[in-house]
Amino acid sequence: MTNFSPRAWQPLPAPRLTHDLETNDVLASATLWMTPGQGPEDVIVDSRGSAFCGLADGRIVRIDDTGEFEEIANVGAARSVLSGSTMAPWLFATQISVSNE
Repeated sequence: MTNFSPRAWQPLPAPRLTHDLETNDVLASATLWMTPGQGPEDVIVDSRGSAFCGLADGRIVRIDDTGEFEEIANVGAARSVLSGSTMAPWLFATQISVSNE
């Protein structure tokens, strides 16, 4: 039989948070924009301050700096090949139309 003597693990002290990691209040002045649907993801912001994001139902929307939104494309809801669920990690788009207005 093997002798077993458990000991509590003692982690090293946490490193200091410096440079990009140091405590700051950069996000304190951020504006929260509500989206017109669930699952905003892959958000990008253009040079005019409009945000673009995809939603769980397949819509891609533009949200301007006042919070107004416009649907600019619809790729359809993501569907899982295995379950048919509309809340799946894979997106299969057969056609994408984009408005340039």
